[in-house]
Amino acid sequence: MPSLKNYVCLAPFQYLEVHHMGIYGCCPAWLPTKLGEIKDVGTIWKSDKLKEVQESILDGSYSHCSVELCPALNQFVHEGIVDKGFFKTHKEFKKFDYTYPKMINYSFDRSCNLSCPSCRTDKIMATSKEIVEIDWAINEIENAYGENLHGLYLSGTADPFASKSFRKLLTDFDKGKYPKVHNIQLHTNAILFTEEMWNSMKTVQPYIKTIEISIDAATKDTYEVLRRGGDWDVLVNNLNYISTLSLFDLRVSMVVQETNYLEMFDFYVMMKNIFGKKAVIFFKKISNWGTYTDEEFKIKEIHNPEHPEFNLFLLQLAKINKKDKCIHNFHDIAEKYIPKEVKFI
Repeated sequence: MPSLKNYVCLAPFQYLEVHHMGIYGCCPAWLPTKLGEIKDVGTIWKSDKLKEVQESILDGSYSHCSVELCPALNQFVHEGIVDKGFFKTHKEFKKFDYTYPKMINYSFDRSCNLSCPSCRTDKIMATSKEIVEIDWAINEIENAYGENLHGLYLSGTADPFASKSFRKLLTDFDKGKYPKVHNIQLHTNAILFTEEMWNSMKTVQPYIKTIEISIDAATKDTYEVLRRGGDWDVLVNNLNYISTLSLFDLRVSMVVQETNYLEMFDFYVMMKNIFGKKAVIFFKKISNWGTYTDEEFKIKEIHNPEHPEFNLFLLQLAKINKKDKCIHNFHDIAEKYIPKEVKFI
């Protein structure tokens, strides 16, 4: 079994995730240590708090990270599989320059056309005052890091097509302000990802390399509960259109909870039918972003061994575990509860 002491996760050496409530060196569910406030974005890369997080990676303790929720760390610790997209040996790491961040996640506009219960209690759209603050942050990132950035991520907390500021950044993309950018990642619910929308972004299309689509369901009924405000027929139509594009790597994801866990395998099959080998299918544990009470979250948290339907969840997990083009952050559960050989007749 490989040791974490022999590997360095590149995330906090190359990446910043900028939220309205603060700045993080990775996904705040995976690495919850807050580095600073959004007002500090232009100077945060030189902060003592970031250096502290980086040191915890270099010494192999990973003391700021969540083994449970980070899929790469979860897989490493419980299955000994080294995801080379995240981890490098110390010798390999010495070749990397981390004077500046290479990728920044623009998660500071929560504007979205949906109001999914796992994310928010109501629909959120930025006010005029908030748009001014969002545009300030975009300009601050551009001035502090634009010259050295290799990638942009839009957006981990909402939809880039619903945000006026992010949509403008995409449709009016100025490569001169980001001369080294060659990898733009979009994270969307795909409801606004139409052919018309795609055609409005011609200047940025060559740099869009990765798209993640959050779906969370394999049936219309479940989708309309979990993706509140979405339209299943529009989604399916847009997914079929997206499947014809060949400009990027594609990931489709399901946040697994008590409402949808029985559809995990159906989701896998449906996405394979639409995208073939183009898409990686990602199943992830639900997190409580403050939208549930503790009691409500106990009901949602189907992967908790104390959940009354946990054994039924294990049967569903076994069906997708180790499937082709399938990743998840349930490796700790699979290792402990699922036999090495499971056959379904």
